[in-house]
Amino acid sequence: MNKHGLPLWDTAWKVTHSDLFHDPKHSTTNRWVYRSPKTGKVMGLVGDMRFMAAVLLTGDVHVASFSDEESITIPYKGPKGEALSTHPDFVVDLVGGGKRLVTTMAKKEQKATTMARINALSIAAERAGATHKVIYRDAVNETLFDNWALLSARMNCADPGRFDCSHEQRVLSSALESGRDVRLVTLLSGEGVDSARMLSSLGFALMRGVAKTNLTTALLSLDSIISHN
Repeated sequence: MNKHGLPLWDTAWKVTHSDLFHDPKHSTTNRWVYRSPKTGKVMGLVGDMRFMAAVLLTGDVHVASFSDEESITIPYKGPKGEALSTHPDFVVDLVGGGKRLVTTMAKKEQKATTMARINALSIAAERAGATHKVIYRDAVNETLFDNWALLSARMNCADPGRFDCSHEQRVLSSALESGRDVRLVTLLSGEGVDSARMLSSLGFALMRGVAKTNLTTALLSLDSIISHN
């Protein structure tokens, strides 16, 4: 319990892939617990790239939902003809329909084993009528990641499913009506506005594409300009 008497962890939250935290082969790899406000699921993620991708998928307005559960297993042959199997890191449902398989990699490699795995995932996606995307570390926009990591924390802190954010949502909607822009500091200083609930409301509006602001080249700040999308 924290000083406000609120539980630090919701016992109803089940971590996906919790077994990964007990697998000794991952003992030297960073492991992350992340609750995506988009899916409402708590993910157990092995490796920094999977964590970064999950945060970025949360903020992607083209993504309706995504899962890190190993629901798709793809058999393939390795470069020496050996029988292998793999799975995508994420299965993504896109807004408007369609699926995407997402694989994360720390860097581009030309190793035969790596290329065989990537090729197998691409072929499997094509056969399923989906697309396959590989996200490399050097292609990650760190500013965008930092912003969505911050917003995810605020959205989880004051989830509208648990807290009444209706006042903050009305203030935000009113401020953006008729195509007007508003600075974040103005939203936070509105009458009766709770800062945590406003940041949560803003995060959900940005995630759903209702509002927009610059998250790609500048960190979210009091001077950030929010506008209707």
